[in-house]
Amino acid sequence: MPGVGGMTPACPPAPDGTPDAAITAINTENTLRLAMGLDCAAIAPALCQSAQSHCDYYTQNKGSSCEASSPHDEIEGCPGFTGVGLGDRFKAAGYMLRQSGSECMAFLDDPAAATMTFVNSVYHRTPVLDPWMRDFGYGNSTGCDTIDFGTGAMSASTLTAFYPYANETGLPTSFDGSREGPTPPMPPSGWPSGYPVTLYAQKFTVDSHTIAVDGDETPLAHEWLDSTNDSDLSSYVKVLYADAPLTAMTTYHVVVSGTLNGTAKTFDWKFTTGAATGGGRPRQ
Repeated sequence: MPGVGGMTPACPPAPDGTPDAAITAINTENTLRLAMGLDCAAIAPALCQSAQSHCDYYTQNKGSSCEASSPHDEIEGCPGFTGVGLGDRFKAAGYMLRQSGSECMAFLDDPAAATMTFVNSVYHRTPVLDPWMRDFGYGNSTGCDTIDFGTGAMSASTLTAFYPYANETGLPTSFDGSREGPTPPMPPSGWPSGYPVTLYAQKFTVDSHTIAVDGDETPLAHEWLDSTNDSDLSSYVKVLYADAPLTAMTTYHVVVSGTLNGTAKTFDWKFTTGAATGGGRPRQ
């Protein structure tokens, strides 16, 4: 990843005046998107404005009567107010929303760490690495990181992708879903689970899914989430995570088979864990 001030190679340059922190955040995201074979996300100045305004509101009103019940909301008449909900703030910033938008918040005041906290989760990973969510804006203040997402430039509906990407190394071994809001389904043995695996594919009907230690191939007990059993996921998002934490410095083999646009399709890839680590604490 390039240093602050320079965009990831092969991605569009940031507009003049883009804050260094926003460039760091989008470089963190685009490094992974490129490794997944996806189009780059692009800085949308209006989304940087909406994200920055919301972090400013959150920081100055935290602990007061102006702190909303959800960190994603604002209360009209309070200091720094720009809109009650996400759509209101997009409009106030001049962002013309097409199709869908999303917002992720962390509480680190660190653009790279916050972005990876979202990636190392179940629900917050989706907009960061979504093949069809390409407009990006980051804002930060003391104890706050906000990334606002919009559809942006269209990518082909036939794209497919998964994360961890093929042959990625150094992945966390576990995930504590109790630290994510909303909270994903808890494995029978409780948290933490294994590190989440996400598959993005439109019009993909899944028939089978396994995760196993490479070379052993005994399927590990795991949770499987898609839009049929989890209303927080879009129809093109599939997630699995082993019921127990993965083993450090170990290669895992994932196979997901089904029918893609009426044709048999199998996604088959491997990734390798690093030292025993878990994810952070995002909010959605």
